[in-house]
Amino acid sequence: LESLRDSHVAELERLAREYAADLGNKEAGIKRFQEEVMKGSSSSIDDLMSIIAALKAENIGIREENELKSVGLANLEGRIKDLLTELSEKEAAWCEGEEK
Repeated sequence: LESLRDSHVAELERLAREYAADLGNKEAGIKRFQEEVMKGSSSSIDDLMSIIAALKAENIGIREENELKSVGLANLEGRIKDLLTELSEKEAAWCEGEEK
């Protein structure tokens, strides 16, 4: 009976050592995975920040271009109105000349 108890104790001790070793391996694996995820996250965040900065710069350029085009469009509209007025005046003068 005593040898049976001793063999059970030895088996339990062996299983406890195996469990502790397995648990340690799993904890180390989890820690490595967490480190890889964090490293990947920070590089992804850096990449996203670079993209955002580039898009902001592009957006500023597009806004400036739009402002210039808007000013040019206003100038063009004014020029068209002036030309239409001039054309109307010339047409009126021509019509007066035809009536005489």
